[in-house]
Amino acid sequence: MLINQSTRRILSLLILSSALGCVQERPPGRVVYMGGPHAGGPNAGGSAETSAPKEVPEPYAPPALPVIPVMIDPGGAHGFRCAVRLRLDVSPVAGERRLLRVVAENATGQPLALELPDRCPNGLVELEGLGPGYDYYGTCNAGPCLGVSSARRIELGPGEARPIAEATIALRGAPPCTSALPPGQHVVRAGVRTANVPVCTAEAVLDVPGAARPQSPPSPPPPSVPSRSTPASSDPYACQSPTDCVLSCPEPAGCCGWPCGCQHAIHRDHRAAFEANFEKTCTRPPRCPAVGCAFERAVGATCRNGRCVATTTLGGL
Repeated sequence: MLINQSTRRILSLLILSSALGCVQERPPGRVVYMGGPHAGGPNAGGSAETSAPKEVPEPYAPPALPVIPVMIDPGGAHGFRCAVRLRLDVSPVAGERRLLRVVAENATGQPLALELPDRCPNGLVELEGLGPGYDYYGTCNAGPCLGVSSARRIELGPGEARPIAEATIALRGAPPCTSALPPGQHVVRAGVRTANVPVCTAEAVLDVPGAARPQSPPSPPPPSVPSRSTPASSDPYACQSPTDCVLSCPEPAGCCGWPCGCQHAIHRDHRAAFEANFEKTCTRPPRCPAVGCAFERAVGATCRNGRCVATTTLGGL
């Protein structure tokens, strides 16, 4: 069949028209792919503008808890934060001295280890309240410690309390390390500068007697009067005061002497006569007595119950 040129042109237009009808225009909108919106998708709506993919946020990490510093907690107001609670006990000891004992108590319900710097020759715990530079542990003349580690480890069970430091305080001073404390009440605190767990402490009062009543200034001493011995009686050993008595133990040649030391006390007014006549009355060898001395050598004489007697102390006791 012969097709002329006009027929061909009409057929070409029909074919082109049919092809254009099969092409559909993409509707406007946004399509979400893998969680990110893109323009022209079938699930989109609204604007035909292309949106940038959302950034996936990084996992949330809570901030690290701050390390609770070692703290002094007067009165235990924040005791619930303490892993270890210190207690300071004050007790009297012999003489005018007080014993300060520091006790560490585990305030938790589980075992723990308290690590403190070794402060040898001083104690593990620092004390304060008695004035700058006070030597609580009495180590002013102590030398360095040899073979000491840098830290001490103290293991405490749940609720366990254990003494970790002691110091003896001399209220009237212990030269050369400490001097006398002024009368009154002194607040003493115990603490540690560094530790591996939170440490809290309370305070204790050290009472130094003497501040309850103000004392009047001492009156001047009476003028000194030269000592006078009472007149001697016919009895060479009679006396009225300690100044009446002296030791007298002459040792002339040929006499047995005083094998156990001088123990002879006499009134001072009779001393010269006794020593002048002693050579005439003394016992001589071979009649010297054999003795076993079992007493102390006399160093003085005193008047006791109206008689001169020798004493073994300068005070006459």
